[in-house]
Amino acid sequence: MWNKSSIKYQLILILLIPFSGLIYITVSNINFSLEEYKNTEGSLENINNIAILSEGIELIGNERTLSNYSFFDNSKRKVFLENKQKTEDWFLRTHIKDTVISKNLKKLQSSIINLHENIDNKIETPVTSFIKYTNINESIINLIEREVINCRSSNVAILANNYLNFVLIKRAALLKRGVVLQTLIDKKKDNLLLEYYYDAKTFESKVNFRLMNFELDDVNKGLIQFKDSKELTDFNLNTYKVVENRYVLAPTIWWKESGEIINKIKELEKENLQYIQNYVNGEKQSALINVTVLISILLLFLIVTFVLLFKLVNRLSGSLKLMSSTIKKISQGKIIRNPTFSGNSEFVDISNSFSQLLDGMKEQFDLASKISSGHYGTKINLRSQNDTLNKSMNTMSLELKRMDKESSEINKMKESISAINYSVLESKDLEDFGKNLCQTLVEQTQGCQSNFYIINSSENKKQLNKIGGYADHKNTPKVIKMGEGLVGEVAKSGEQNCLNDLPNSYSYLSSSLGESPYFNVLITPISYKNTVIGVIEIGSLINFNENHKILLNTTSESIGSAIEVFIRNEELKASVNEINRKNSILQVQEEELRQSNEELNKQSMLLQQSEEELRNQASELEQTNAYLEEKGRELENKNHEVNIKNEELLIAQEELNVKADEIGQASKYKSEFLANMSHELRTPLNSILILSELLKENNLGNLTDPQIDNLSVINSSGKDLLNLITDILDISKIEAGKVEIYSEDSIVERIYSDMDGLFRAQMEKKNIEFITTISEDCPRILYTDIGKLEQILKNFLSNALKFTPENGKVSLRFSSSLDKNDFASEALAKLKSKEILSVYIEDNGIGISDENKKKLFQTFQQADSSTSRKYGGTGLGLFISKELAVLLGGEVKFESELSKGSIFSVHIPAKFQEGNLDRAESSSTADNNMGLNRVETVRPSDAVLDLSENLKDDRNLVSVDDKTILIIEDDVSFADVLLQLAHDNGFKAIVAYQGETGFQYAKKYKPKAIILDMKLPGIDGWTVLKWLKEDKELQHIPVHVMSGMNREKLAKEMGAFDFLIKPITTDKLKSAFESIDIQINNVFKKVLILEDDVSLNYSIKELIHNCDRNVICIQAHTFKEAENILMNDDIDCAIMDIGLPDSKKIANIASLRKISKNNEINIIVNTGQSLTDLEQLELQNSADGIVIKTSNVTERLKDELLLFLDTVETSNKKVTKTVQNLLGGEVLKDKNILIVDDDIRNIYALSSALTTKGASILTAFNGIEALEALEKNTSIDIVLMDIMMPEMDGFEATKKIRENPKWKNLPIIALTAKAMKGDREEILNAGASDYQSKPIDIQQLISLISIWVYK
Repeated sequence: MWNKSSIKYQLILILLIPFSGLIYITVSNINFSLEEYKNTEGSLENINNIAILSEGIELIGNERTLSNYSFFDNSKRKVFLENKQKTEDWFLRTHIKDTVISKNLKKLQSSIINLHENIDNKIETPVTSFIKYTNINESIINLIEREVINCRSSNVAILANNYLNFVLIKRAALLKRGVVLQTLIDKKKDNLLLEYYYDAKTFESKVNFRLMNFELDDVNKGLIQFKDSKELTDFNLNTYKVVENRYVLAPTIWWKESGEIINKIKELEKENLQYIQNYVNGEKQSALINVTVLISILLLFLIVTFVLLFKLVNRLSGSLKLMSSTIKKISQGKIIRNPTFSGNSEFVDISNSFSQLLDGMKEQFDLASKISSGHYGTKINLRSQNDTLNKSMNTMSLELKRMDKESSEINKMKESISAINYSVLESKDLEDFGKNLCQTLVEQTQGCQSNFYIINSSENKKQLNKIGGYADHKNTPKVIKMGEGLVGEVAKSGEQNCLNDLPNSYSYLSSSLGESPYFNVLITPISYKNTVIGVIEIGSLINFNENHKILLNTTSESIGSAIEVFIRNEELKASVNEINRKNSILQVQEEELRQSNEELNKQSMLLQQSEEELRNQASELEQTNAYLEEKGRELENKNHEVNIKNEELLIAQEELNVKADEIGQASKYKSEFLANMSHELRTPLNSILILSELLKENNLGNLTDPQIDNLSVINSSGKDLLNLITDILDISKIEAGKVEIYSEDSIVERIYSDMDGLFRAQMEKKNIEFITTISEDCPRILYTDIGKLEQILKNFLSNALKFTPENGKVSLRFSSSLDKNDFASEALAKLKSKEILSVYIEDNGIGISDENKKKLFQTFQQADSSTSRKYGGTGLGLFISKELAVLLGGEVKFESELSKGSIFSVHIPAKFQEGNLDRAESSSTADNNMGLNRVETVRPSDAVLDLSENLKDDRNLVSVDDKTILIIEDDVSFADVLLQLAHDNGFKAIVAYQGETGFQYAKKYKPKAIILDMKLPGIDGWTVLKWLKEDKELQHIPVHVMSGMNREKLAKEMGAFDFLIKPITTDKLKSAFESIDIQINNVFKKVLILEDDVSLNYSIKELIHNCDRNVICIQAHTFKEAENILMNDDIDCAIMDIGLPDSKKIANIASLRKISKNNEINIIVNTGQSLTDLEQLELQNSADGIVIKTSNVTERLKDELLLFLDTVETSNKKVTKTVQNLLGGEVLKDKNILIVDDDIRNIYALSSALTTKGASILTAFNGIEALEALEKNTSIDIVLMDIMMPEMDGFEATKKIRENPKWKNLPIIALTAKAMKGDREEILNAGASDYQSKPIDIQQLISLISIWVYK
């Protein structure tokens, strides 16, 4: 039925559907607007109720405050009664329709009446009445919150919720007003009232939270400004001070100030209520207008729609019929000009579309006609972006044009190839071919000049010979070497090179009239069987295009074949000529052979004659034998001379052995020199690493990113240099035999964990799979030098990480030795498999070729020099690893295959055998000698040699109470770094570049701490440290030692409190300054002087410094300053006056003790006030001492200070004494000890240690002086004898002493760094009583001395 209906009725039915929906939506909107009107009206009633209840809160809050006020001030009684009447009137006139509110208000009315009666009858106290008033207000607040919730309009509910902020802030102000007034009246804290104060702050926090989360800044603008106003801030601050008893205010003043605040809040509340009411009335009016407008629009719309719909349907029906007939004509192939359809604009558009369609069809017909006639490339306009037909026809036209062009180019290419082939056929020989080919290629490429070079295999394969050219220049070379110039490079690389637009002076084309430069060159290699055999170079005045390149590349192989044919033809011609030449020679030789036969016949006859001659010669031979015998005797004489020469060679060999020993000694001296260069190499690295690290942090922000990157490179390079120095020093120690083995008990799991933790992150960063395993047969218990074993594994793993590409694989496996037959070490071969620890590091990296394997494990060698350039490194690691493995009694192995990876392994005994060290010395010798200090004979000079007088340090700015550090460092740049870091860490600093200058500065400026470098010019750091610790005025100053050598134990024995090894990082320096600060706090006591009188404050400070210089005084003139100082600093003692401008209460002393960072602070009160007995009792509970400012105030204050300082000193002495007793006391008291050593530092170190035990020390620098000392001093109890000394060494001196009967039983203890096998027996055989190797263990030496002196 629907299909049979006309379009007129179908349109009417279709339009009725949306009209029905539109009518339904409009009616729904009208109902919604009416409902919104009702909700808004109801919400307005809720707002009015909230305003009424807010008024009640205000009345009750005022009544509450006046009630309490009237208890203590009868003048406020009248005002209270008036306010009470207002409250009762409010309850009487308040009529709210909501039954719940009405019932609750009636209950609250009865409660307020009962409260009035109780107040009148004086049953209620101020506090209880305050609580009940507050509870009533709390109930009203609950009703207000209920009304907010009951608002049915969402927008009004938001405004009502916001209005609650004004109610809450007013309630908080009323609470604070009441609490403060009650506190001012009572003059004490009340915990119940304090809770209400914090309730008020809670209300304020709620308001703050709501204001932050409600996006109503325009509505709350006045409230926000008021909250940030000075008057409300002062109101809250005064409230806090009064509640905390920190501020006293008259109740009347408070009543007036708080009243102004509350009135301001009331005004803001009233403005907000007016805003809400205006908004609600506007919403109501808007809802009514919306309903009226919607109904009017709906009616008008229905009338107009039906009228227009009727006209539209009639016109549409007629136009569609005309459109149908027009389409039918087009389908029959008729071209209709400008069809017109009557109707609205859509039908006009349809008419235009039909016209455009017909125009487009005409253009398509025209394009098809042009293509059919062979005119390709013509395009027609696109009617839109989606015009696929026109796009396709344009593409077809362009594609046909491209194919036509390619076809012509291919034909042209074929013609060019034919011309080249023709030049080949027309050529007679190779040179003719070269000329013809150059001419042909110039013509085909529109060039102007060309040259043809080939490689002549019969002459020199590394050069190109010219065989042809076209219009070539006079300077064109005849021969070009491979790789020389562009032609030689093309021949070498085998790749075509096209250079267009070259400079004007590149090359020239000449004729009889002149010459002109050309700017384009095409150089093409000629190949035969993928081998370059020649090069063609073409020059042109125009640019070469791709067709030219393709032509030459295409014909390259055919030209090469032609060249090969010509060469073979020439070789064939040469061969034919050679064959002809040899045939001629053979003919000549045949004639010569014939003549030879005739000559042989003649010779046979001559032989007969020769036999006769031989007989004659036999007799002559007998004479010759006699002659030979005589020559034999001459030969024997010659042999004797050779033996003499051999003996001379043996002598020369011995001389060579001596030279070899000298070379070995020189190598040892070199190694010792490198080992002793540690300090000089590391000290400048300090400045490089620290300054680059500081600059890289860019704290000032004035460095660019490239500059920061450059600093990172400097810092990284410095660290690499440090690692290189460390490796070189390790090698020098190995070569000098100074490596020590420190065996310890451990387990395999410890090494496994260390290596896994150290390298796993690095492997993952490079996407390398890192597998670590411990096999079941692996020995778990180890006794070896773990540090050196880990050093070997680190070297192997670092190489695996370096030479393994990304996404590679590295494995670390701990196991026992499965196959012992391959061990070169006999000691390993004798052990069982489970007694050998084998660690395998396997990677799939670049591997090592067979020819490079022999270079491994040599110093400064890598598998390939290119490896060093690509991957870095010096090649020292494997050599060090190999030597360390040998020292541990084991060996290293490796297997590798180029491009497949490597397996490095180390095999050592699970339990280290001491006998494995036969080939190396086990004790550090010269290194420890370097660490000992200078002699006691060097004394400080009284003259100050100031080499840093122009330095911009703080010497002119320091005072006795400043945190001052003295920096004694000879490296100027590093001293500057320390100076800057000292400033950054809050210290003042003074710099000295020499040891003696530094000591004099310490005497002059009395710094709080000293940073001391050990390697100083002139007087070294060890001597300065001794001077400092021997000086009673300076011995308490903490000394922080820095050195390039690890002498931490000795430094601390001499009195240093901390030690750093150079080079030092910025993190270590920061930690050092932190420890210095802590040590200063431990050594120096801090005293706070709180006195408002400036001159008296200064006098007390001077008095304290006269009592003890180890005190830092901190001055304060107000109570507030003292509070800040005590909260932020550890103060040991405070001297304070209680009569200060901002604090005159004795109770404040107790508050200072509570806030002090140091809970055990001593407080001495120094006051001029006359104190009552009660005040004195309160002071005694708060202070540790009281000094009244009388005529003898100075002596009294001094006594109190001395008592405090004596208490501190006594506790410190107890600790020190305990430590000394633990170290052995005076076990060597009255014992005379002779120390014989050529190193003054060793003498100082030993004498310093032994004198603390009560011994008397005599010294000698060699064996001769030792004998003289023994002659002069008969009371010597024991001799400490160094072995290696000039003039007379320890061996000879000991023997001389034993030769004298009176010294036969004198104990002699030998001290030496020599620790090779047999050294002990040699020293004891020389006459020594006992032996101790360096480094010296002081406690062990003291025990050994005690045994021999009391034996």
